[in-house]
Amino acid sequence: MLDREKRASYALIIQAKDNGSKSKTGTAVVIISVLDINDNAPRFPQIFLAHVPENAPVGFIIVRMTITDEDIGVNAISTYSILDQTTKLPFAIDQNTGDLTVAKLLDRETTDQYIIRVHANDSAWSVNTDVTLLVTDANDNEPRFTEPFYIVTIPEPKEKEVFILQVSATDPDLNQNGQVFYLLKFPNEFFGINATTGEIFTKHVIASDRGEPANQCETTVMVTIVSRNDYPPMFLSHRNITPVPLNLTFGTKVIKLTATDKDFITVTATDKGMPSLSSGVKANFLITEENKFAPKFSTLEMTFSIPEDQAPGFVIGRLTASDNDQGVNGLIKYSIASGNDKGYFTVGNTTGLLSLVESLDFEMDSFHVLQIYGQDAGWISKTGSLNVLVQVEDVNDNPPRFCNTIFFATVAENSPCGTEVLKLNATDVDTGLNAEINFSIDDGHTDMFAVDQQSGIITVQEILDFEMLQFYEITVRAFNLHDTDHFSLAKVYINVTGENEYLPQFSKAHYNFAISEIAPKGTIVGYVTATDRDLGCDGIVNYLLVANSKKRGFKIDGNTGVIVVSDNTKLCGGSFTLLHVLAKNAGIIYGFDVDEALINITLLDVNNPPVFKSSIYQTHIREDVLVGTSVITLMAEDSDTVPEWNQLLIEIEDGNTNQSFSINPNSGVVLVASPLDRETLPVYNITIIAFDSGQTPATGSTQLVIIVDDVNDNGPILVTTKGYVTENQPPGREILALNATDLDLPPNQGPFTYQLAHEDSRSFFTLSPMGVLTTKKLIDREHITELYLPVMVQDSGTPPMSSMGTVHILVLDQNDNPSQPRNLYIQVNYYGKYYPGGNHPLAINMSSLFPVLAFLNIYI
Repeated sequence: MLDREKRASYALIIQAKDNGSKSKTGTAVVIISVLDINDNAPRFPQIFLAHVPENAPVGFIIVRMTITDEDIGVNAISTYSILDQTTKLPFAIDQNTGDLTVAKLLDRETTDQYIIRVHANDSAWSVNTDVTLLVTDANDNEPRFTEPFYIVTIPEPKEKEVFILQVSATDPDLNQNGQVFYLLKFPNEFFGINATTGEIFTKHVIASDRGEPANQCETTVMVTIVSRNDYPPMFLSHRNITPVPLNLTFGTKVIKLTATDKDFITVTATDKGMPSLSSGVKANFLITEENKFAPKFSTLEMTFSIPEDQAPGFVIGRLTASDNDQGVNGLIKYSIASGNDKGYFTVGNTTGLLSLVESLDFEMDSFHVLQIYGQDAGWISKTGSLNVLVQVEDVNDNPPRFCNTIFFATVAENSPCGTEVLKLNATDVDTGLNAEINFSIDDGHTDMFAVDQQSGIITVQEILDFEMLQFYEITVRAFNLHDTDHFSLAKVYINVTGENEYLPQFSKAHYNFAISEIAPKGTIVGYVTATDRDLGCDGIVNYLLVANSKKRGFKIDGNTGVIVVSDNTKLCGGSFTLLHVLAKNAGIIYGFDVDEALINITLLDVNNPPVFKSSIYQTHIREDVLVGTSVITLMAEDSDTVPEWNQLLIEIEDGNTNQSFSINPNSGVVLVASPLDRETLPVYNITIIAFDSGQTPATGSTQLVIIVDDVNDNGPILVTTKGYVTENQPPGREILALNATDLDLPPNQGPFTYQLAHEDSRSFFTLSPMGVLTTKKLIDREHITELYLPVMVQDSGTPPMSSMGTVHILVLDQNDNPSQPRNLYIQVNYYGKYYPGGNHPLAINMSSLFPVLAFLNIYI
């Protein structure tokens, strides 16, 4: 049994030996390669253990799985997969390369070890192995304080070092990545911290791990140092005994005791700079009575009016409020609480004067509603309010404006005076009299148009004539009646449309033209002209033939009036044609809006050429017909009435190769003039002409196609004329298949029939009717080296034709005879100084004649 894994190939030496008296041998090396089958399972060469950092990106190659397989080729190619994916492992494997990669982000703090079962399959065998993956730590976690911030209050210390509190932070990373130490974010000479324990004497703390790079976390420690209370409060002098009546009600004040303390209040503000800076201020307090009353305005609403063009800085009015409290509780400050979003107004803080600070625009805001506050200065302040209405008075500060700066209008000519052309539209953002708009025409064709001063309607003043002027331009003005300095201008373009006022009119009522009776289609006969005094579309004239004029072989161009030949004019008969033509405008004819004219066309007689009944004739004739046989009769006609023009003669003009045909000039009979041979010329394309007896003969022509039909007048021609046969072939061995051709057409060609013509040939070979040549007995090349076989070939025509051919057969040699001793004569001519076979005087003497050249000729 073969095993490719043990031996992949074998080299065999094969010897062949003949049966001669002196046998000869030959050898050949045969190499046998053993093909592989998948009979060995793949094997994993090792136990796989790999480390992968937890911050490895997706696609990171952890390890390449490899296998060994004693098979080769496709049998040694395995695909890889991960078994048991139900837990959705964060890994993937390339099925072709075996690269195990990260498929999802890892977190060592969640899972630090995976055991994956990898499956390999080479399409026939399967094998599994476990891969252990250890997730190594990365410094991906910051230390976390146990508290987001710390607050502690301590008294002003007496000693140099005082423990304040201890902070604590944790880090879930491993080793140095998880070791936490503490430091101050901003070094401070007054506070300190233990880097290991977190015991601090500071305000801001940082926790850092020892990873590379290190991660940090901050927390804030607020340390409030309160002043040491050095002095006790001291009561001021008071009565030692205060009598209290028995009938006093509960809650009655009986005595007021006052105490003082030498300590004072200082407020300090500190920034977070490096180093931090601070400043302090002493707070003083004024003891007042209770703030009982709120400021009160004399009225709840006030109204002011102001023109919109009033300059900024103008004082609109004074706003006054009163407060019954005394001292600071009765001081009032004024402010605008709402309604002043655009900042048009301001109010004096202490005076209450309402002033204008920005220009007003009546068209934007015609009034403003302000809410004014009056607020006292009490510890718990009280407020009164007042609504102020500021009415903006309109002034004429805007001109009227047209909705467009250019207007377009259309009006028909001959419109009666007063016809409305266009209504102008203009607006004025002012109000009242300031918004009243009037219109006028300032420039242009003021004599042709008018405008209503109030409505702005433009009307026709004079009769418009489209043929005189088609376009008008005027300039219109929109203005305020009470202030003409405020105005705007616009252009009005008026297009006058035409009316069909005039009818088309021919330049004359009768037209006369002459044309040849044989004028071809498209020949221009002449043209008619009509004019219309209208302009534009109404002045365009169209022409048309009416009634039977359309059927007389002519047509007219509807736009230009050009008359051309459209058909055979002779079909109309007669020597002239009368046409009736109309001139009209576009659209429907109403009977009275056209002009008409008569066109007389004279047809000039000419010598028309003869015409054959057909432009091409086709006929067949056998190639073996006798000379003088009639082929076809061709007839031509001439429509001329002049005797000299209708007497015809017919002759052959071209295509009569070898003068094979002739034609009777009067009867048109075509005859065979010489023997035909289809194999030489199968088709004749002959041009036949007919001409009359005019002074300048008119000629007509036709084409005569004569197809020569085949008859069996050619014998077959043997194509296969040479073959080979190896000597000693057994009887019945096929040598070759004969082929023949025939110049005739089917069915006068094949199938061909073959037979050997001589009896001698039949003793060596057999030839089937289909042309297959086979051996009949053994042939010895040493006796017969070649044979010439006469072969007769016959076609399938009626009657059949046959011919003779010769097939030359060469007999090829076989090694069927032992070697015989033979004598060889060898002559050597050498022209050098030294011959390896020995010295020769002649050679030495000749070397003096030929010192350089040396030749060796051997004849066998």
